[in-house]
Amino acid sequence: MAGYNEIGVARYNRVFQKLFQMKGGAPVPTLGGDIQPGFQVFNGAENRYLETWQRFSYFETVPGVAAQFTTSRLRNPVGSNLIAVMERIVVAAIAAADQPALQGQASTADLAIVAHSPAERWDPRGSNASALIRSNNTAGSPAVAFFNKMLVAMPVNSTADFIIDSIHEIPLLPGDAIQVQGNVLAQNLNVSWMWRERFLEESERS
Repeated sequence: MAGYNEIGVARYNRVFQKLFQMKGGAPVPTLGGDIQPGFQVFNGAENRYLETWQRFSYFETVPGVAAQFTTSRLRNPVGSNLIAVMERIVVAAIAAADQPALQGQASTADLAIVAHSPAERWDPRGSNASALIRSNNTAGSPAVAFFNKMLVAMPVNSTADFIIDSIHEIPLLPGDAIQVQGNVLAQNLNVSWMWRERFLEESERS
């Protein structure tokens, strides 16, 4: 028998079950006296670390290589147990116009040049270096084109941002990679990446 004001939309109950790793039946079966949760812990970027979020960013200029589309890649390794959320991806066309593409798909491969730096972190209260692997094709090794997600058309001496609003933020899970690839052969690529990352909870892994 159905209960009074019984909630029939399962996804809202699933939010609480997954978020707090609750066992058993629906934690909020009905509206009214049962529903009180008002989950809003976030109260400023300076307190993200309390939720174990760590923020990182870096800028790179990838030199153009003859007969190659210049590419900058971020990859989340399969066994990292981390979720990363892309907050800003900014590209700049300095020497000439370009139409860079934002691409992404499952991948276990890196480009020719792999780099890490403890200077990527913003908040000293967390990890010094990101678990993501960043790479580019500076050495001339061809970059395999990923699935195109977005494209921006840029005149010379201009910038473009793939993420304009917080709802546009892009989650990057273990086993996936994201990259920006220029659309003009042998041209420098200027990319700024900014993201946050944290460990996945047990309930988030399935």
